[in-house]
Amino acid sequence: MSIFDNTQIAFADKTTPQLKKAYWMFKAIEQPALTNVGISILNFTVKNNFPFVTDIVKNTLFEQFCGGVTREESMKVVKQMFKHHIGSIFDYAIEGKEEEATFDHTCEEIKQNIKFAEGNPAIPFVVFKPTGFGRLDLYAEVQAGKELTSSEKEEWNRVVNRYEEVCKMAHEKNVVIMIDAEETWIQDA
Repeated sequence: MSIFDNTQIAFADKTTPQLKKAYWMFKAIEQPALTNVGISILNFTVKNNFPFVTDIVKNTLFEQFCGGVTREESMKVVKQMFKHHIGSIFDYAIEGKEEEATFDHTCEEIKQNIKFAEGNPAIPFVVFKPTGFGRLDLYAEVQAGKELTSSEKEEWNRVVNRYEEVCKMAHEKNVVIMIDAEETWIQDA
């Protein structure tokens, strides 16, 4: 039986206040106008470094969808969920970046996730997005079969090397990798 067939099982670890908080948050999210206004306000307050924003996000959306800020902090939630045979995914997702240093950093974070997942059945696989390893425009050019400049060829080789590093490590440590498909129009790249 799936845990979602019986909400008593699915939410057994949640307190009444946690359930009420989740209920009202999801009720708010299902209102498109409220969600759009909320996103605009959130973006404005984040962009302008309002001091209270981090606490609000951490105590609402983040608390509902994330286990923690760090791998170590997340383990409390991971262990609790695994008591009910629910695995966790450690994801490091940075999108829309174009700097090589960011791509290298993302690759290192994914490798750390692999090390952390090694031998831990509560973390059945590690996931990353292709755009964490290279520019979206570069994937699009490769997908389209365009002739790359010499600097783009070097850049593409670095992207491929990041995949190879991560997949080799995952294979050596017997950790499953999932690559988030992202855009259909770059998947063959």
